[in-house]
Amino acid sequence: MKKIYVNAKKQLNQLEKNRTVLVKNAFPRAFDPITSNPKQFDFVKNKNEHFQYGYDLTKSIQFSLCTKFSTVTQSKSKHNDSENDDDDELEMEIDYKLVIKQADGTALPAKNYSVTISELDEFLLAIQNNITALLKDEEINANDYNVSFKSEKAQGAGTLLVDVCDFENFKSEYIKLIAAKRTMLILVTMKKKEKLVKRKKKESNSDDDEIICDESIPKGGNSNKIPKVSDISIIDQRIAKNVIELRKETWCSIHNRYCLKDREPHAEISNMMFST
Repeated sequence: MKKIYVNAKKQLNQLEKNRTVLVKNAFPRAFDPITSNPKQFDFVKNKNEHFQYGYDLTKSIQFSLCTKFSTVTQSKSKHNDSENDDDDELEMEIDYKLVIKQADGTALPAKNYSVTISELDEFLLAIQNNITALLKDEEINANDYNVSFKSEKAQGAGTLLVDVCDFENFKSEYIKLIAAKRTMLILVTMKKKEKLVKRKKKESNSDDDEIICDESIPKGGNSNKIPKVSDISIIDQRIAKNVIELRKETWCSIHNRYCLKDREPHAEISNMMFST
């Protein structure tokens, strides 16, 4: 049975902005006007008009869903047939092995989990709790990774677990694996956080500019450069101070030079004499 999900936020195409303190989990979903039942279509149409989303419901659309709103929309997706309702509400105990593949391609050690669920969102929420616990990062949301499933011994990337159609396939495959005494593998592939990298680059632009300016200055040696005060010893600093004071005292305006003015005729003082 196909189900649809509706997001309670206006900007559905901006999944990360939908995540708030109150809505910590948002799951990507798809709506198909062809496969949805009349109740589903009417419900989506009503919300689309009420919140002025502006979606063309003659086409398939992608959106995200909070956990609480999922419960409401799922009740709209159930058929009137009592047998089907009983199947939808049937709980399953799922034993699975979780593997997290990080954005750089490395994989964390596998971890075994067991959860009792009846709906897709319950399972996805359990997986997200597993991820945040293993990575020790409460800021991770469902838009930061992809979830797929396959037999532990199977090759390939597996099948994405996104919508109810995938979930029905998952349950069917799980029953087969259990009968064959095999393990179901849940593979979580983390996405690269490109936006975060770009934001960090913008924040560091000013620092980078300063570094570039510094590197653009030629570093060739210059023996005539004036040394910094910090590079001169205390003794040399005292000598320099004394020389400056002597030059002030011995300057002779008559001869326009440094002289010993206490004798006649004046004796000239050379630079060599100051240095000694």
